Amino acid sequence: MERPSFDGIEFYSETDWSLGDNLQRSALILDSLSNYVPCNSINEVIQFYNIQQIINCGARLVQWSDEEYKRYQDRAKELPAFIGKFLGNITDNNLLEIYESITIEYVDDFWELFDNYNVYYRITENSFYKLLCQHDSALYYILRHRKIVNKYDEKIASVMRSSKHTVSIISMAFLEKQENVSRIYFPVHLSKSEYEQILQEYINTADCDLGILHLIAIAQNSDDCPISDKLRLSARKRQHERFKGIMGNRSPSGMDFSITFDHIADNKKLEQTGNTFKITYDIDWLTDNLDYPTVLNNFIYVFEQFDFCMRSKLVSVDSKISSLERAVGTKGKKEYLLSYSFTVLLSLFQHQVYAYYDILQMHGIFLEDVFKWFFEQYLKQEFNVYGFHFNPPSHGSSYIEKCRTLASEMEGVLKQYRMYVNDGEINRELFEISSEHIVFNNLPSMNTDKYAYPSGLIVRTAMHYLFSDQSSVLFVPSSKKCYHSCYELLTHEDCHLSDFEKWQQPILQWLIKNNFIFIDNNGALRLEYKKVETIQDLYEHDVICPNCSGARKLVIDNWVQNGELTIENTLFSKPEQDFLNYMLNKSAFSNGLDLRNKYSHSTYSSNELQQLSDYYQLLEIMVLVVVKINDEFCLRDKPSIQKNYKSELEDEIKPAYCDGSSPSNRHVPCR
Repeated sequence: MERPSFDGIEFYSETDWSLGDNLQRSALILDSLSNYVPCNSINEVIQFYNIQQIINCGARLVQWSDEEYKRYQDRAKELPAFIGKFLGNITDNNLLEIYESITIEYVDDFWELFDNYNVYYRITENSFYKLLCQHDSALYYILRHRKIVNKYDEKIASVMRSSKHTVSIISMAFLEKQENVSRIYFPVHLSKSEYEQILQEYINTADCDLGILHLIAIAQNSDDCPISDKLRLSARKRQHERFKGIMGNRSPSGMDFSITFDHIADNKKLEQTGNTFKITYDIDWLTDNLDYPTVLNNFIYVFEQFDFCMRSKLVSVDSKISSLERAVGTKGKKEYLLSYSFTVLLSLFQHQVYAYYDILQMHGIFLEDVFKWFFEQYLKQEFNVYGFHFNPPSHGSSYIEKCRTLASEMEGVLKQYRMYVNDGEINRELFEISSEHIVFNNLPSMNTDKYAYPSGLIVRTAMHYLFSDQSSVLFVPSSKKCYHSCYELLTHEDCHLSDFEKWQQPILQWLIKNNFIFIDNNGALRLEYKKVETIQDLYEHDVICPNCSGARKLVIDNWVQNGELTIENTLFSKPEQDFLNYMLNKSAFSNGLDLRNKYSHSTYSSNELQQLSDYYQLLEIMVLVVVKINDEFCLRDKPSIQKNYKSELEDEIKPAYCDGSSPSNRHVPCR
């Protein structure tokens, strides 16, 4: 049914940009209210409801005096009487006609008024059922109102059993991750045991939505919405069928890359042709430097899997998730967000491990033996640490056995590390009787001030204003160039306050007041780089390393004292903890790969190629564990080493592979 159009005033939120214009339009209607003649237009009545909300928001966006604002408030108080009088005339006889005359923008408001003004007292179940059968899309709005659901419980349940919208509503209520969504009230007569049948029937339809199939496939069983393993498997198979039919043989990411090895002057060369990337690594460096320390160093400095602070680059962070990715598609309530950036890096790093593993194997070196050397020899020789044991999988074992052994040994060395930090030694007898499970966020650091996270309003607000692509101050009307952030704008342009619109200036004044930007002698806006660079590091990684020096140290210490940053001392940062939980189990994320548990409980794939892929991902995670534990001991034994800016650190790490010194003299990186 095509609904009628109505150019009415609509209230969205107190922060919506349309509020100022709608305040002005509302004032014109309120000025003419004394001449108002009641009419039969439901849209006009609902417009009154929107005007009432707009006036109640305040007059901060228009230049009204206190007297004028009081006058408009008083007039707005007359509106409920007009609304109530019209709604009081709704009966069984005219309900359907009135509902079908509502413009699409006002349907949600109608059901709010239906609830607020107790219209349901005058509408029989049969009339309501007739409306709902013809307009079952109203379920999206009706189910937000508990009193309406209670009144027509049995009739609503009856419609939901056959409505094409029910699956979407179940998804919104129980499966999908959403912010600021109103609670949904389900009718009691629709039992929870019926949900699975409704979902299965939907999976069997020809045009089922990929997003909803994805949510069902990764959903976790709950009392509110029972989801069986059988239903998840059915959704997963249907999802693969639908995806294959849509994508064919195209790359899901739209991008292809290859890793090659050749004789090149630099350690790495990147070439791009359209959406195809070719990464070439210097084979001479990799084959001429086969000592164990350099093998591990290569994951940091050649393959660049870690940054200057030894934070893993293979994590999902908010800043790498685009606004489009957030807006498009459906996200599960406990889903680890797989951004385009994360998916590409995950594939790239896995290819790096796969290719490098083969090169090492051709020269008689196994990465698993390098891990054993690190724990049983290197830690003794370099840090005087005794008691670590690591038993790698045998070279000739199947990939099932390799995965099972490596996952088990990984947990073992993390338990040994925890014991060493807590007790100062590894007691083997105590270790052997310990059955406590590893929880990644409970693994302690040996060092103070390990990681800092945003916790205060000032830091969070500055991150958004300066670096988000949704910031209101990333453009000036006079500039024809497009920038992705306010930081980028102020870095490339000489901007003055007068260049910005009036509504943008309060944000800039806030940034000036809080010393993130300042006005120079020529009146141009400039960045306070020590504070802004710290904010940038925090925005890009969701975490910073506060163990630094100089002006940046003063900035961080001040924010910690003021409650803007929270310090935590753990082995892994929060983004790394989330990544490990995603890869190894399903305790935190419904779409977790469960690499550890599925080999512990023998629920692994029977496909050998999948087993091979799983093993290389476990090797990749093991590299992360080794680098993080090494970093702990480096910081403990060399507290004078400071984590400075990346540009300063690069000068320190270049000699690790460029100065021509003997590789045997190099250690796993100590900063």
